[in-house]
Amino acid sequence: MLQITRSVPRRWLNEAALVLAWREHGVAMLFYAALSIAISWPTARDFTTRITSSGVDARHNLWLFWHTQQALLGHQPLFGAPLLYYPRGISLLVHGVGPLTGLFALPFWGCGPEAAYNGALLISLWLSGYCTYLLARGLELDRGAALFAGVLVAAAPMSLAGLNNHVTKVFVGALPLVLLTLHRALDLRRSRLWAPATGLALLLVLLHNGYQFVFAALAIGYFVLAALLAAQKDQRWPLLRRIVLIGACTLALVGPLLFAIERAAADPEIIVDVNEDSFAAPDLIQFILPPHFSLLFGSFTQRVMQAASPDTKLNSETAISLTLIGLALCLLAWFVGRRGAESRWRRGRGWFVLAALFMLFALGPQLRAAGRTNFTEYNLPIVLPYAFLTGLPGLDFMRAPGRFMMLGFVAFAITASYGLAWLTQRLPRLRYTIVPVAIALALIEAWPAPFPQETLRPVPQF
Repeated sequence: MLQITRSVPRRWLNEAALVLAWREHGVAMLFYAALSIAISWPTARDFTTRITSSGVDARHNLWLFWHTQQALLGHQPLFGAPLLYYPRGISLLVHGVGPLTGLFALPFWGCGPEAAYNGALLISLWLSGYCTYLLARGLELDRGAALFAGVLVAAAPMSLAGLNNHVTKVFVGALPLVLLTLHRALDLRRSRLWAPATGLALLLVLLHNGYQFVFAALAIGYFVLAALLAAQKDQRWPLLRRIVLIGACTLALVGPLLFAIERAAADPEIIVDVNEDSFAAPDLIQFILPPHFSLLFGSFTQRVMQAASPDTKLNSETAISLTLIGLALCLLAWFVGRRGAESRWRRGRGWFVLAALFMLFALGPQLRAAGRTNFTEYNLPIVLPYAFLTGLPGLDFMRAPGRFMMLGFVAFAITASYGLAWLTQRLPRLRYTIVPVAIALALIEAWPAPFPQETLRPVPQF
C-alpha cells in the first residue's frame, strides 16, 4: 500500500484532497450561503439601500457595528464609548450585543452602512448553519444528517425572528463550536490542545453575548457530568485530570474579560435586576405550533394563541416553535438510543435530555400551558427551575426565558439528526430521498414571510 501511494503523482493527491475538501465543506458552505440569502429575503435584494429591521433596535445595533470598526481603527476603545454621556463616557462591557457580530460587518463597510448591517446578518445565519454542520460531523454523523442539523439551526424561529432587531439571536454559531471542542477535549484519545480550544470557543461566545455564555457554561457542566458518569472506573482519574485542564485553560482565557464584566456590572448606577420581565415567557403549546411569522402557517398560530393564551406575546422572545419533522426524529433518536447497542446511538439520548432541559428553562419561572398559569383544585402555579437559576449570584440580569432556546435549538437539531442518521442507515436505498424530504418539510413549516425593510436617514460624518 505504501509503495502504491508513493507511485501516485503528488498532483493527483492534491486534486483528490481538494475534491474531498469540497465535498466535506465546500458544498455545505455554499448550501448554507444560498439558504441564508433565500430565507432572509429581501435582505439581499436591498443589500445596499435598506436594512432588515422593524424599526426598534436595528439602528442601535448598527451603531455598535460602527463602534467595532472604529475601535479596530484605533479611534475608540473596544469596550468603552467615551463620547456617550460625555465627558464621563459609558462602558460597553455589560452591553447585550458584543463586538463579534461587528467583525462580520467589516468587509461590507465600503458599500455603506446598509451593506455592513445586512452583511453581518447574512454571515451570522450562514455561520450558524455551517458551525452546526461541523458539530454534527464531529459527532460522526453522516453528511446528510449533518446538513439537516445546520438547516434546523439556520431556520430556527428565534434566529429568524431576531433578524428584525436582535442580532444576538441571529448568530448562534459559536455555541456549536464550544460543544464540538468540548466533545473532543473530553475524548482522552485526542490531543490536550482541545482544552485551550474549548476556552477560545467560549471566549468567542462571551464576546458575542452574555446570555449565550451562560447557556454554554450550563451545557459544559452537563456534558462534563455526563462524561464522568459514563466513564469506566479506570478512566475516571485521567478524565478528571483532563477536565481540570479544560477548566484551567478556560479560566485563563475567559477569566480576565469575565472579571472586567463583573466589575463593570457592580457599578451601582447600572440596574441589572430585571427578573419581572421573566414572566413574559412562552406558552408550552408554542413548542408544537408553527412560528407566528411563518409564511404558510403563521396566521393559524396567531389565531390559536389568541384563543388559548391571549396574554402571551408573539415576538422574537417567544419564538420557540419546533418543527414537526424535527420532533418526530427526536423521538426516534430517543427510542433508538434506548434500544441501540452502539454508543453512537446512545449519545443521541444525551442530546435529547439536553434539549429537554433547555426547553424547560425556556418556559420561565412558572408554567404557562394554553394560557393557564394556575393548576389543580388549589389554583396553584407550577414553579420551574428557571426561578431558582436566576437567583444564583451573577445571574440577576437574566430575562426573556425563551432565549434559552438559542442553545436549545442546537441540541434539538443534533438530536433530530441522530434520528435521521439512523433512518438513512436502515433505509440506505432511500437516503437520497429521505434527507431532502426532511429538509423540505422543516423549511416549509418555518419559512418566514418577507422581512420588513427600513431606509436609513442620511447621517453626516462625525
